[in-house]
Amino acid sequence: MQARLFHLHALSALHCGTGQSTGVVDLPIARARATQLPIVPGSSLRGVLRQSVSEHNESAARALFGPKSIADNAKSFAGALAVGDAHLLALPVRALSGIVCYVTAPFILNRYAADRKRAGLTAPELPRLTENTAVVAAESVNRIEGKL
Repeated sequence: MQARLFHLHALSALHCGTGQSTGVVDLPIARARATQLPIVPGSSLRGVLRQSVSEHNESAARALFGPKSIADNAKSFAGALAVGDAHLLALPVRALSGIVCYVTAPFILNRYAADRKRAGLTAPELPRLTENTAVVAAESVNRIEGKL
């Protein structure tokens, strides 16, 4: 099996719900069970990919994703493509200088580095951060007199 790592950049608002309401929250956001961070479920990604491939090549869609219906067991088989959840890497937040800056956390960066290693990619060396510190690119437009 080959693993590939893909990046998803939402250019507009994205809401992946759970399909269930819980009390006063009508449209809860899909979250990773262990961290409670927002995710895009692999099933949602798989559905979008299947639709896109189906529009261009139905036989490729069937090979990659399996048959649409499993009514006839003799012709049913699992698709060749497994799609995992998309995990949060960075969030855009309003900035005093510039429009937005992207922020993340050491835990998220460490998970990203581990994901890269599992996909056979090198992972950048992550700086050690102490409480109330941040790492900012020297050329960032979000710096004002050397500070955020």
